[in-house]
Amino acid sequence: EVGKGTGLGLSQVQGFISQSGGELVINSEAGKGALVGIYLPLLDAQASEPASALPVERVLVVEDDAALLSLATSLFRSIGYDVLTASNGSDARLIIERDPTALHVLFTDVVMPGINGVQLAEWVRSTHPGIKVVLTSGYPQPALEAEFDRIQGYAFVHKPYRLADLARAVRAA
Repeated sequence: EVGKGTGLGLSQVQGFISQSGGELVINSEAGKGALVGIYLPLLDAQASEPASALPVERVLVVEDDAALLSLATSLFRSIGYDVLTASNGSDARLIIERDPTALHVLFTDVVMPGINGVQLAEWVRSTHPGIKVVLTSGYPQPALEAEFDRIQGYAFVHKPYRLADLARAVRAA
């Protein structure tokens, strides 16, 4: 549930930064607080994948963690996607029902309160089979498969993910 964290937050931040070739430096002093430094390399514009390489136009990102929702939105936009967002499965269903033909990809967290990502994915697959589905989670995939036995039929990206991971998963969906 929201507010009952898994302790994955800092490790996800570290993973995102490390996979980007950066470094996370944390200095903490009792009674004085903590100083967090994030160092990222500059982007080589010639080395980045062109937005035209991905044919998908619109993605719905569903994530109950606001920071991760913002990150995923930024990553998808950086490669040319039009991005819609929802912070839970119920809101995602409403967005999809409004205009399912305008959506090409559903990118959803698996573990969410209420309608979880697997339930949302199954609903999309049964009602709107033309929409690609990509699941994501910070939990180990074997644990997810034990809890959500239907996860194996979907493209999957493990958190923390990189831009290349997202592009690869969307192509595989």
